[in-house]
Amino acid sequence: MEHLYFMKLTTHDKEQLLAIARRSIRQGLYTLEPLEVDLTSLSDALLERAGSFVTLSQEGRLRGCIGTVDAKHPLAQSVASAAYGSAYEDIRFAPLSDSEVNAVRIEISVLSKLDKIDARSQDELISKLRPFEDGLVIKDEEHIATFLPKVWRQIDDPLTFVLHLKAKANIGAEYWSKSIECYRFTANLFSDDGALCRIEKTEKADEQSVRDG
Repeated sequence: MEHLYFMKLTTHDKEQLLAIARRSIRQGLYTLEPLEVDLTSLSDALLERAGSFVTLSQEGRLRGCIGTVDAKHPLAQSVASAAYGSAYEDIRFAPLSDSEVNAVRIEISVLSKLDKIDARSQDELISKLRPFEDGLVIKDEEHIATFLPKVWRQIDDPLTFVLHLKAKANIGAEYWSKSIECYRFTANLFSDDGALCRIEKTEKADEQSVRDG
C-alpha cells in the first residue's frame, strides 16, 4: 500500500523540530508571537514546504492542538507557528502559564501532501479510507474539519470516524452533496518524551518489511 510521505526525516531533523517547537513556546510567552526560524543552517527536509500539527499534553491530558494541512511554509516555520498556536491560541484552553511552558509534552505531526479522494457518496468515502493510516479533511463550502491519523486510536470504526468528522465540520450525518470535497494525508508522528529511539526502530522495521515483501 502506497504511503504519502514526501520526505524522510532523520532523528536529528526530528530533534531540531522539537527544539524549534519548544523555543517558539518559550519565546511566545513574552513576545506574543511565534518564533521566526533561522532557516540558513537547516537540512533540506526542514526547508520543504509542509503542513504540520503540534499537540501539547500535560499529565496525559490534551493541553492544545493547532496546525495546518496547507503546505505553504517551510516545515521548520510551520512547526514553530503551530507550536505557538497550540500554546496560546487554542480557544478550548487558557494560554499556557509560565509554570506550564517547560512541563508540557510536545508531539509533532508532519503531514504529507493532500491526496483528493474521489467519493460520490459517504459509503464510497468510507470504503476508500485506510484505518490507522489516513488523516482526513472534509470540506463543504465554508464547512471544513480535519482529523489526524492518530484519531483512529479513539475512533477505530470508519463510519464513526467520518460521522464524527462531519459533526466537527457542522455537516449533517445524512447529508451528502457534489460540493463535498475529501482529502487524505498521512503523518510522520514523533514526540519529545523519549520516543525518538522507538520511532527510528519502527521505521527501520517498516523498511525491512517492505524489502522483505
